[in-house]
Amino acid sequence: MTTRSTHTHPSGPEVVAGLVNDGSAAAVAAAAVHLANLHEAPIRFVQVVPSALDSFERADAETATFAAGLHALHHGRHRGATFESPVGDPGRLLVDRSARAIALVIGEDRLGPDAPPGAGDGATVGAYCLAHARCPVHVVPRPNGATPAERRPAAGLTS
Repeated sequence: MTTRSTHTHPSGPEVVAGLVNDGSAAAVAAAAVHLANLHEAPIRFVQVVPSALDSFERADAETATFAAGLHALHHGRHRGATFESPVGDPGRLLVDRSARAIALVIGEDRLGPDAPPGAGDGATVGAYCLAHARCPVHVVPRPNGATPAERRPAAGLTS
């Protein structure tokens, strides 16, 4: 796992952003930073990477996550930011990382044959997070404007 911190991480609840390098990372990061600003909370950017990536592919994934997060952070105040790229099951890791969070912000699931696996039980990442997260889950629509089937919006987050 790689962790980079831009500031000392204050104690207290945070906003967790689950990023995927599929064109949705910028929108998810922006929504998460907006929510963190509303609550004056730190933010944790998490991109779960597949174990099959070689070191160059992993570096590319981490760079994309870092860039999306930094770009979003430039557009608002923040109390701290952490970047992680753990390897494992995306749904379970995001639920675990958000156990004490104010909210979990994720992108809308990509459906179809090219969709990434969700949790080991066959659920999509979004469905798994909506069913198992202990905090509110905000699902950011895909950049093409498609509407997610179901959302549990984070308290206080407005579009």
